[in-house]
Amino acid sequence: MFNKVLLRSSKLNYNPSIFQKISAVQRNVINITPLTNNNNNNININNQVFRNTQLSTKRTLVSKSLSQPPKDAMTTAREIAAKKNKKIVFLRTAFFITAGLIGLLYWAWPKHNFPYPVAKFLRKGLWEERDDNRDNNGMPNYQAALKYYLLALDKADEVGMSKISDDYTGIELKVAEMYEKLNMVDNASRIYLELSYRYYDCLRNGTYDIDEMEKPHYIQKDLRCVIKWLQFNMSSQPHPEVFQFAKGLLLSHLLLAEEELMAKSPEFPLNNLTKDDLQKQIEHKYSGTINFENMINEDNIFLDTDGYIALDLEQKSSYAWFPFKDEFFTARDLYSAMCLSTKDIASAVNYKLTTLKWMVLAGMAPGQIMLSQANLGSLLYLRGEEFEGKLNYLQKHPESLNSTNTEVVADDLNLTTTMRLYNKSKDECYKAAIECYEAIIKFTRNHSKLRFESNINGLNPSVSQAIVLSTYGLGVVNLHLDHLPQAEKLLNDSLSMSKQIGFAELTTEAENELKKLQAIKAEKKQLESKQKMDQ
Repeated sequence: MFNKVLLRSSKLNYNPSIFQKISAVQRNVINITPLTNNNNNNININNQVFRNTQLSTKRTLVSKSLSQPPKDAMTTAREIAAKKNKKIVFLRTAFFITAGLIGLLYWAWPKHNFPYPVAKFLRKGLWEERDDNRDNNGMPNYQAALKYYLLALDKADEVGMSKISDDYTGIELKVAEMYEKLNMVDNASRIYLELSYRYYDCLRNGTYDIDEMEKPHYIQKDLRCVIKWLQFNMSSQPHPEVFQFAKGLLLSHLLLAEEELMAKSPEFPLNNLTKDDLQKQIEHKYSGTINFENMINEDNIFLDTDGYIALDLEQKSSYAWFPFKDEFFTARDLYSAMCLSTKDIASAVNYKLTTLKWMVLAGMAPGQIMLSQANLGSLLYLRGEEFEGKLNYLQKHPESLNSTNTEVVADDLNLTTTMRLYNKSKDECYKAAIECYEAIIKFTRNHSKLRFESNINGLNPSVSQAIVLSTYGLGVVNLHLDHLPQAEKLLNDSLSMSKQIGFAELTTEAENELKKLQAIKAEKKQLESKQKMDQ
């Protein structure tokens, strides 16, 4: 048996040096025993020891793997932690943004100073005024809103709100608005008139205690009420007494604003006049020749680097007109229109001359200044026609000299002197009208971008309207002076431009003037033919 085992061992090519390569742990544990016949049982023991050693080694490796996780697991853990941190940062940022927006909304949300009894009725009125009022078939219920606003006004009186405050007058304006929407124009007009009286009394007589710094604000509201009342009452041909009352009302409130301007602006041109002098100049009692000064030039019309008009933000005296500048010049234009409607062209011209200068001082928009000068040209042309009519009448009826309104005559009522003065005044008016128109046309030709500026980004169309009106006016003057070729060209240009900008009213007027021109040409042609036949 032993020999067979030995033979098997020799077939395995047993080499003792192999055991030297076993790790130190295995050499210490494994007990290598030579194979003999007496220790066959030791082989089984050694095999069992080897298996135990392998099991111990595996346990050691498993414990090491548990104590040191793989790189993939560590990366996943870091990603989870990073995502969690990002989520926390996002939630924190969202919280602060939301809180900031809520705070900003609370700060910007409109607030009121109305007492609770007043505010309660105001809310009900606003609710009835909404567009999607289901209680009124999806339409605003102005009648119900008016009822609640009137109740709010009664409550305001009960709690003693100041009748000059913006809160109280705001309720009154709401009542007037409801009257207007219900077509109760007389009631709305009465409220605006009462408000204008109250503001005037406050500003002139100090019946209400207001801060000096708030005075321009109340002047603005006063002029708004007067303008609104005039719009209601001057839309149709009013009774002469109503018209004179309206004219005096507007004039008195304009005086308030002008006195404020003199107090605030040292460079104001009327700062050395007394109240009586100011009243006379407002009413245009002064007589004399036309003192026209062209305002359409680079000194008064500010251009940017690209050649487009812009506001001069460094206008020195413009602060004095704040915040009632727009209302002030609207009121002055209304006064000029009222003078013109009563054929008081002299007052309209003088008033417009002053208005044009003040618009430059106030830093008004360049387009509005240009349009104002174009309108002044039209008034000067009408004034020239008026002098021409008086001159023609005086030539036909010299005996009427003593009864004729000769405001241009000082003391000498001599017929020749009077006719010379009328003729001179007529020529001055026509010349000034031509200068008004030509200054606008020349300025826009030198700055060609102005012609198209009103079509850019929906800007105010005043520039284009001023150009068209000046072209038309110059054509009318040339037609009147019998310069037919120039008149025909200018009128055709104004007709095409008015159609281009949608100036429908001027389009009709240009067409009518062209018909007159064609009639004059036909008449002249007929006269020439008749003269040739007579020869």
